[in-house]
Amino acid sequence: MISKNYYGKPEDKKKIILVGKKFFKGLIEQYNKLYKSGLIKHKPSELFTVVDSEKELNGILK
Repeated sequence: MISKNYYGKPEDKKKIILVGKKFFKGLIEQYNKLYKSGLIKHKPSELFTVVDSEKELNGILK
């Protein structure tokens, strides 16, 4: 899903929300390294969002 957002057309992008910042910490770090090294063009925050609480999730979905 994340790669489809990266390589796909802008109008086909989906909102990807991952729940559990602690659980996805490694994924976030990996994508940050790829971005900083220039291997991907988009910031991780443009590809997906990571939340911890239902309140955060509701804020994004509204």
